[in-house]
Amino acid sequence: MRILLVEDEEPVASFLRQGLESDQHDVDVAYDGEQAQSLVDQADFDLVILDLLLPKVAVHEVLNHIHTQKPSLPVLIISGWADVEDRVKGLDLGASDYLVKPFSFSEVSARVRALLRRSPDSPGTFLQLEEYRHRFEQMKPVLGLPPTFGFLVEVDGPYPRGHAQAVSWLAMQIAGRVGLSQGEVEELRLAGLLHDIGKLHVPLHILDKPESLTAEEFETLKSHAAMGERMLEPFKVRGIGRIVGHHHERYDGKGYPDGLAGHQIPLGARIVAVAECFHEMVSDQPYKSARAFEDALAELRRCSGTQFDPEVVKAFLDWLQIYGDPREQQ
Repeated sequence: MRILLVEDEEPVASFLRQGLESDQHDVDVAYDGEQAQSLVDQADFDLVILDLLLPKVAVHEVLNHIHTQKPSLPVLIISGWADVEDRVKGLDLGASDYLVKPFSFSEVSARVRALLRRSPDSPGTFLQLEEYRHRFEQMKPVLGLPPTFGFLVEVDGPYPRGHAQAVSWLAMQIAGRVGLSQGEVEELRLAGLLHDIGKLHVPLHILDKPESLTAEEFETLKSHAAMGERMLEPFKVRGIGRIVGHHHERYDGKGYPDGLAGHQIPLGARIVAVAECFHEMVSDQPYKSARAFEDALAELRRCSGTQFDPEVVKAFLDWLQIYGDPREQQ
């Protein structure tokens, strides 16, 4: 495949070019927007990787030029902007996907593979984002969620304080390493925020019980996953609902509610399962203290292939190896 890389920083351009060529891609490099427009006119590319800040010609002009000359050509934006709303702004410019610096090449490679697999006729990512955002706004007043469910608050800072926000944020970091598109990442973000919504139907005396649950109480608690999926059905967000409904399945088939195994479990649910378990392990609970970071990593490794998808665990551990304990990023 032939890729146009538009990056004005030589070290970043060299890093990306070497990695892409090692993946057997042909790479042309443009160091400013003017060169990028010229190369788009001269050659046929399968993908453009475009830095959001360019000299000479602004990125929105480059994107307009690409969409005018080659409407089906996918564009992956790379930027130092990490805020969710800033990502949406980037996609609003017309990009197909968005990747935040700093990144490892494995992240870039996964995104590139995903974009090259995607059909040119598939719906635009930005339309997916708008659809999810519109439906999520509809959910808020209808569901009448109480203040205790702080997951309706947007992610604030690198490591959110609330459990649902943290699960959502951690899931997004994993998603960036397994090749999900930005539309799929947004779906996962909302599912992470809503993953425990079914607990609204679980009695408080069960949720707040400090000692072990009885068998009957545990069955009631387990019902929250399927209930959460049913609560989301009126909003026609099936992908989000399936993640919510199956985030307690196990990779070995011993989870609930349906005993799904392996890749029968939606990928988003496999990701949320890892993110939720990790956050619970490193957080203080009414009945136990937070585990040490290394202990939590060891538990993820121990449960890889049984409770958790080993590929998801590996992606998360790779991310943690680069960025360290998320609690230290507050």
